[in-house]
Amino acid sequence: MCSEDYRSGRARSPKSSRSRIPDPYDYDVAVGIRHFSDWWQANHPDEAATDETTIADGGREAEPQSAMRTRYEKYRKHMLNKQVR
Repeated sequence: MCSEDYRSGRARSPKSSRSRIPDPYDYDVAVGIRHFSDWWQANHPDEAATDETTIADGGREAEPQSAMRTRYEKYRKHMLNKQVR
């Protein structure tokens, strides 16, 4: 299990009435990157805005989706480990 995992590293975001996207961590198998991305942006709007600001300011990320892809890869590894157990 990854030490920087979403579940072990941070508290869960509060459920929002505007977000009806199911939590991808509740599934038995990994969801696609689009579902994960939509869920992340709906439940972590401050971090999503920070990602876009960093990119707009010429930050380290060359592509807008690289930060989300990194989060998705961590999620996917977590789900693969969950399936193995």
